[in-house]
Amino acid sequence: MARAKNYKKYFKLLILPFPFEHLHFKLHVAPPEFDFDINIFYSILSDLSNFKLNKSDPLKSQWIPLASTFLKEKYGNDYNKYLQYLVSFSIICNSSYYLKGNCYYYSINNNKESIVINKEHQAYSYCFQVSNTNGSETIDSIDFQENRNLVKSLQMVSVKILKSSKLGKRMSKLEYREKDRIKHSPKYIQEMYKHYFSEIGIDYNAAINYTIGLFKQLIHKAKSNEEKLKVVNKIQQRLRSIEELKDEKKGGLLRFNRNSTNKRVDTNLTNMASDLRRFITGYDKFSYIDLNNSQPVLFNILLTQVKSPPLKLFHEIQEYRQITTSGGWYEFLGSLYEVDRNKAKKLWMLIAYSNNKARSGKKRFANRFPGISRIIEKYKEKEYQNFAIQLQKIESQYS
Repeated sequence: MARAKNYKKYFKLLILPFPFEHLHFKLHVAPPEFDFDINIFYSILSDLSNFKLNKSDPLKSQWIPLASTFLKEKYGNDYNKYLQYLVSFSIICNSSYYLKGNCYYYSINNNKESIVINKEHQAYSYCFQVSNTNGSETIDSIDFQENRNLVKSLQMVSVKILKSSKLGKRMSKLEYREKDRIKHSPKYIQEMYKHYFSEIGIDYNAAINYTIGLFKQLIHKAKSNEEKLKVVNKIQQRLRSIEELKDEKKGGLLRFNRNSTNKRVDTNLTNMASDLRRFITGYDKFSYIDLNNSQPVLFNILLTQVKSPPLKLFHEIQEYRQITTSGGWYEFLGSLYEVDRNKAKKLWMLIAYSNNKARSGKKRFANRFPGISRIIEKYKEKEYQNFAIQLQKIESQYS
């Protein structure tokens, strides 16, 4: 009788290829002066590889806050030694402290001038150089005819962390805590959780082929190295999204977390590029409602809390309610500012979610709805994020 295989449980990490190779090069030529666990290096790079892409400027969106309390809980008291090593060798960058919570921001270092890795050390550079010196491989030297090599050069490096390892046990503790939070959530959240983990998946090959085709189109249109880097960032985030859904429950890459601040559920689908959703399997079994201009509509709930408004403000609120509930808010803004619908959406984001000190672009709205404009600014008086958080809480409550 054949002996049953002993399957080991693990966490799967996804790391951008460039910092992964850069780390190994530095560990080879300048090993740390402390006893280190390479899995911690991998985990930090994995966290920083999972940035939310900013559509307007992908290069500015790679900064991620890493709170000391989180780092200490996940990596122990020596976490700062790992960060200092990564920063000192330009594998990652750190910013000045974040004023709201004294939390440092970190980013993968993509500086093409400061980092060059030679093939002689069995590593490759994925930065973009003006000239192909030192044997470094640039995007221009990739063979577009071979999709397999192209995927390999762009795709995240996969690393497995055994749950029985020291880091794996710490990560398991954090995972169990999140699962416990779900157990104590409302019944409908628990049902969503079960349904999500049992049904979600992706047509991997179709999604990969589409993404590589998209890369070829965009990279040929790019006119500068900076534009090429933006394209690579965009494609690598898509490849990561695909990889996360490939193994479904294996490796702990499926996310289902309820945000403690706004109570919204965040999953792998939350920040997934919309053009990839066609390849998701099990998605058709989910029920959802897409409310047209949802947050402008939900703002009406906050406006109902205004007690005994003056007559002028009362008429403003009535008009705003009529426009937003009819589904034509962005069209109205487009007419007011003489722009198309997409630009009108960006204007609403500016009006509703930017700092009060940012006045550019808000004047026409303030002239048209002076009372409502003051109400929005009042919500953002102490922290400009508060207005968005209030709307998100309402959206979560009514969804």
